[in-house]
Formats: sequence, C-alpha cells, structure tokens
Amino acid sequence: MSKFVMIAGTKGGIGKTLIATFLADIASEHGFRPVLFDCDNENHSLSNACGGVPEFELADIDPESAEETDYPLDSAVNRIAELESAKERKKEYFYLLDMKAGTSGSTIRWLEAFPFEYMRQLAVEVYLAGCVTADIDSCLTWGKWLREYAPLAQTGALRFLLVRNHLAGDRFDFYDDKLRPLQESRELRSIVIDFPELSGRYLKLIKDYRTSFGQVARNRTTIASFGFMDLHRIRLSFEKIKTGFDGLFNPGPGKEVAHGGKQEN
Repeated sequence: MSKFVMIAGTKGGIGKTLIATFLADIASEHGFRPVLFDCDNENHSLSNACGGVPEFELADIDPESAEETDYPLDSAVNRIAELESAKERKKEYFYLLDMKAGTSGSTIRWLEAFPFEYMRQLAVEVYLAGCVTADIDSCLTWGKWLREYAPLAQTGALRFLLVRNHLAGDRFDFYDDKLRPLQESRELRSIVIDFPELSGRYLKLIKDYRTSFGQVARNRTTIASFGFMDLHRIRLSFEKIKTGFDGLFNPGPGKEVAHGGKQEN
C-alpha cells in the first residue's frame, strides 16, 4: 500500500526537512519509490538534499504562485492519482509533501478540499506529520494542526506521525503536559518517534554537499573529510533512526502503533 506523508508547515528550524530526507531514504530501503514535493520556494532544502538521487522523483511546488491555478498544491494530488492509476502490481510509492514553515492560509484552504475519501479508494495511506522539540513554540504550532485534524484522524481518514526531535534537549515538559494526552490517545492511533540529536558538524557538511544523511550512510555520496569513524557513526545513527520508523513501514497485522513506533499487542 502506498503512503502519502504531508509534513505540516509548523515552526521553522526544528528539523522538518531533515526528517523528510530520512523518511525518503528509509522508504526507499523498504522498497517504496519516493515521490517528493518540495513546497519551500525560498530554501529548496528537500530538493537540494534529494535532487541528485536517481531513484527519487522530485517536484518543486510554490504554494503561493497562482499564475496557472488557484491551488498549486493540486499538482501533488494530480500526480498521485496519475501514478496510482497506472502503477504496476506490487509497486508502491512513498509520496512526501514538505510544507514551508509557517504555512499560509492558501495551504489551509487547499486542505479543506483534500480528497481523503479518494485516497482511501486508491488504497493510499495518508499521514499528517509534525515535528516538535523541547522548545514550547514548536509544540504550540503543532498543537493547532493536531486539534484541527484530530476529528479526521478519529474517522480513519488520516493518521498522525509526530517526531520528537531532541536537538534542543530532552525535556518535553510542555508536550507531555499539553499535547501528549491527545496525541497518544488510542482513538488517534498516532505514531510518535523520538529522533536523536545528531552531530552539527555532520549535518553542516552533508548540507554543503547537497546530499542526505542516508545517502552518505549508504556510500552513495562521498565526503572527503569524513574518516572511517565518521562514516561508522553516521551508519550507526542512520540504522537507529531507521529502526525507530519501523512503526510506519512495518506496522504488522492487527496491531496499533504506540509511542516510539513500537508495536502494541
């Protein structure tokens, strides 16, 4: 079954696009063909990191451009419909739409008409993904998305995927007090992943080389200044994070996904 992950345009600088690159690389290793939509018309971070991977399909979408259509994001759904209608048997896609930080009203209006029932007919699982850190603002911005779309999640039209990024520390007090009771309630069947803090040096060099953590871990991109132990640590980190996302890619029959992406009997 194909999957469509929309990464909500919450606060900037909390690692949303970094997580998007991990999702693309991990999906590929699970046998999916990644189809990526980069909606950040200023930074193009997803395109820069994944544009050179031949197995990935990537499109840039400017959600604010209304020259040819009132809703530029329609092109993502149109492409999904095209690929799903024509796909070969047993060929599954991983669609990922990375929204720009501080998502605008036009994107919210686009979501109001999103064809959730049509996605169900196509057998495409829809996920609304968010990222929070120990910073309160990241939780506040994600909380708006969570409360807005919780009713849809309760119907099964979508599921939530939340990544708790430890880049700003390990204390998620605000999340635990204000969001966790709803986010991790059985009714929403959320997947909640803990994402470890990664080396700032590694991330800067990987960004400078316009590649991704996973591409370096799998020796598809060579960074000259990385020695054996650098690569060893990068591979260990990638494998750990890949395992953390097992709940998304290997949920198992008849089981619900609990905190941390692990299976709950």
